[in-house]
Order: sequence, then C-alpha cells, then structure tokens
Amino acid sequence: MLKNRYWMFLFLVIYAFGALSTTQTIPFLKELGFNSVQQGFVLASIALFTIIMQVIFGILSDKTGKMKPYLLLVFCAAAICTAWMYFMKLDSFWIMMLSVGFIGGACRTYQSMMDTWSLQIDHQKQKFEKNKALGSVGWALGAWCGAILCSWMNFTVLAVACAALSLAAVFLLVRIQDCQRESTMKWSQLSELIHNKQYVLLVLIMLVLFAMGCADIYLVVDKIIALGGTSFHIGLKWGIQSLAEAPVFLISDRLLKRFNMLSLLVFSTVMFGVRFLVYSFTQNVWLLVMESLFQCVTFPIAVYCTKIGIDQCISNEIKSTGQLAGASVYMGVSLLIMPVFTQMLSDAFSQDFALRVVASFSLIALVLTGVYRKNIS
Repeated sequence: MLKNRYWMFLFLVIYAFGALSTTQTIPFLKELGFNSVQQGFVLASIALFTIIMQVIFGILSDKTGKMKPYLLLVFCAAAICTAWMYFMKLDSFWIMMLSVGFIGGACRTYQSMMDTWSLQIDHQKQKFEKNKALGSVGWALGAWCGAILCSWMNFTVLAVACAALSLAAVFLLVRIQDCQRESTMKWSQLSELIHNKQYVLLVLIMLVLFAMGCADIYLVVDKIIALGGTSFHIGLKWGIQSLAEAPVFLISDRLLKRFNMLSLLVFSTVMFGVRFLVYSFTQNVWLLVMESLFQCVTFPIAVYCTKIGIDQCISNEIKSTGQLAGASVYMGVSLLIMPVFTQMLSDAFSQDFALRVVASFSLIALVLTGVYRKNIS
C-alpha cells in the first residue's frame, strides 16, 4: 500500500515540477527582452535535447534493465538548471538557448520515463490511468502556482519554489523500487522498430497530433498575449487543460474496453481540428483560456491509446527504447518544426490563419489512422 502511495505522489509532484519549470518560459523570455524570432529558436532548441535524451536513456534502460538511476539523473540535472536559470535571469541568447532547451528536453524525457517505467511494473501497469490522472492534476497545480507566483512576485521566487518541489520529488524517487528486468536487448533488435508498421504508424499519428499540441503551447499562448493576456492567464490556461485531462485518464481503460482504440483515435483527431478552428475565431482572452477544456476530448485520449498500442506491438526487450524513441520523434520533431513554422505563418498572414492551418493537420492524422486500420485488419 505504501509503495502505491509513493507512486501516486511521485506522479503528482514530478508533473507539478514540470509545469512549474516550463509553463512560464515564454513570459520569462519576453521579460528578458527576446524578440519573437529569438524566442522561436530558443524554444526550438528543446526539440534537439528531447530527441537526443529520450533515445539515449531509452537504450540505456533496455541495455541495463534499469530505469530509476537514469530518471534520477535527468530529473536532478533539470532541477538544478531550472533553479539556476530563473534565479540568474541571464539575457545571453546562447545561454538561454542551452538552458531552456535542456530543461524542456529533460522535462519531456523524465515524464516519458515515468510513464514507461510504470508500464513495466506489474503492480503499477493496472494503475497507469490513475497515475496519469494524478500527473494531470499535478501539472494543473504547478501551472497555477507558477502563474500566481509570477503575477504576485517574480521569477526569482519561482526558482525557490522549483528547488523546494524538486527535493520532494527526489525524496519519493529514492524510496521507490526499480523494475527488475533482464538486460537482454541486442542492438540488432532496434531495427525491429523501423520495420514494425504498426509502431511506425502510431508514431506518425502522434507526430501530427503533437505538432498540433505544440501549436497550442506556442501559437495559442502568443495569441493570449496579443489579446492582452498576462502570465496569470497563461498559467490558468495550462492549469485548466491539465485538470481537464484527469477525469478522462481515470476512465480511459473503460473507454478503451467500450470503444476500440481506432474509434477513440478518430474521435480525438476530429476534436483536435475543431479545437483549433474554435481558437481561430475567438477574440477574447477569457474565452481563449476557457477553450482549453477541449483538452479533455483530445490529448489524453490520443496519448493513452498510443501508449498502450505501442506497448502491445513491440517486444519486451525493447519496450523502453520503443516508447522513448517514439516519444523523441513525435515530441522532438514537432517541437523543432512548429515554433518556427507557426511564427512564419503568423508573421506572413495572421495568428488566426496559422491556427486554421494547424486545424487542417487533423485531416493528415485521419488518413494515417485509416492506413493503420488496414495494417491491423
């Protein structure tokens, strides 16, 4: 019972730290005086760190049969860098590119590692949806705390809060037992991922949907600021959409049993398109913030379906590599392309036009889902 509570609190705390350390990045860069082009390159650097770190630590986990030491390493490094960045407030472009890139990449890596780790432990695999729900609650709380702290005080206080929360996460991590797996992975098995059509198609579907999610991170946030919103509105947006995920994760297993994975993926994809069309027609900050509730019928459904789908279609020896390498592609590539792509569209046309272009991405995801259906039938 106690070890289950440690897991529950760990998901809550580690996701709260992720929100606290990353959701105020754009307001922080604006305060330091970076222009939109510089912000785009700084944010794009997150992609490179995401791709490299997830592949490296996925392979290391499968080669050694351990996850905990690498998770501790990534998280502690991210915690130290986060506290340093918000405390020092350096306005050097290159230092900020490395700092933001590393923190963002590490955040996505340790969250993917947490998800993958829990799927590899028998007494936690059945609780995956509950753990993810707690992670969403943690992200919401972290985002709201970040918004309140930055509105009432400053980013130096954010550094202190991140440092305190990271100590709690490390305390819990140390007390959780690692998964016991034999290190039987062979390098030749990595080619299985490339030749596994189901795996490749699931990764491509998530790449398109994550690209839309990245537009929500950057383009929608820029529109909130353009309409007069502040760091408080941005934090509120993050908190609302994260909290909206929690009940969906709690019932995701029942949804998967009631409806098949493909039906859920199609529904989620269609709602992604609707979401961005609605964003493009909204010209009120508070409405834009409240429309984050669309998160409950988009992102958690897609994530749960694809995580389970990938877990089922790859062999045990390469489960960590498969999950993290897939995440490195759909997270990393979308993070690399979307900040610059959406900024170029916004500058050339308008933010609303860019949002409608992003909405059309759902059509690509639907086509890929149709191809996936043919490959499993």
